[in-house]
Amino acid sequence: MMKLKHRIQAFVALGEAIRTYLPGHNLQNKKPGFNYYHELIHQSIKKSIENNQWFIQQHILYALRAISNMLTFQNLDSWLEHYDLNSNQDKKPLEIGVINAGNIPAVGFHDFLTVLITGNKYAGKLSSDDPYLLPCFAEILINIDKKFSDLITFHPKIPLNADAVIATGSNNTARYFDFLYGSKPHIFRQNRNGIAILSGKETELQLINLTRDIFMHFGLGCRNVSKLYIPVGYDFKSLIKAFKTADYVLNHKPFMNNYRYQKALNSMQESGVIDNGFILLINSLLISSQPATLHYEFYDDNKSLKSLINNQNNEIQCISGLPSLHYKTIDFGKTQEPELSDYADGIDTIEFINSLKLNQ
Repeated sequence: MMKLKHRIQAFVALGEAIRTYLPGHNLQNKKPGFNYYHELIHQSIKKSIENNQWFIQQHILYALRAISNMLTFQNLDSWLEHYDLNSNQDKKPLEIGVINAGNIPAVGFHDFLTVLITGNKYAGKLSSDDPYLLPCFAEILINIDKKFSDLITFHPKIPLNADAVIATGSNNTARYFDFLYGSKPHIFRQNRNGIAILSGKETELQLINLTRDIFMHFGLGCRNVSKLYIPVGYDFKSLIKAFKTADYVLNHKPFMNNYRYQKALNSMQESGVIDNGFILLINSLLISSQPATLHYEFYDDNKSLKSLINNQNNEIQCISGLPSLHYKTIDFGKTQEPELSDYADGIDTIEFINSLKLNQ
């Protein structure tokens, strides 16, 4: 049975292996074995790019940096100190089946971490869109501590004897998950998106950072900003200027194919569409937007804005914006760099797993 401190140490070592692979890191004090780990990471990135046209090196490295930033002793210790994990130390590990999405690189890492850091068995089903990154991390972990070899498995389907299921998908797949696994303790995640609240007083740097929230991973992540809430009379000029920092998407064929398709689709709309040459800003009540589009909606005052957001709260994953008394906001540019305690759909997975162990 692995002790909590050993599990933490292993994930800290994984974080260091990832961190030292990233560009700009000083490799002079590289530890023994890191050459092997770096080759594993390199190959998993290469295969991921070949496998999925929406995965590019720039975005994968960004995702890896966000993961490595999570995996420091200080961050892990601060996160876990809020839970009683030691009282369950001697209990038999649960087998948690995890169905991973594949919309952005290593999107299932937090579930992978949560299941293992709580001392349980991870039985993962990988997405065909992202089948290489998590197994790479698993192999590195097992090399760091062989005890993980009994705790990590990957399957074409979730084992029927799994004690619980965590599944991430769409509104449609949630019904499928419920049919197959609804009788088990579960977390089924559906469609959500990020939004941004603008006041019109944002600085140039804040708008550039917001651009990252919109365009990172080509907008395919549930934490990507897909809609802006803007005050009546908002001047779009500064925002459109900031979007130029994402003009690398002009060289991405699938994204630009979506842009041209959406442009043709919206060509008959007389007003409410702003075209900057690679993304369409569309006046819409909907939260979720298609690739190469961004929705926006005007608000009159904070009271009306609060009403708009509360009415669609179950569709919102996170809010990018300036600090607010009314909402929990994330700094512009940070939506794809979640804290360990930023649980998807607001459901605390450690509490979920811990409650199952307490009832064993």
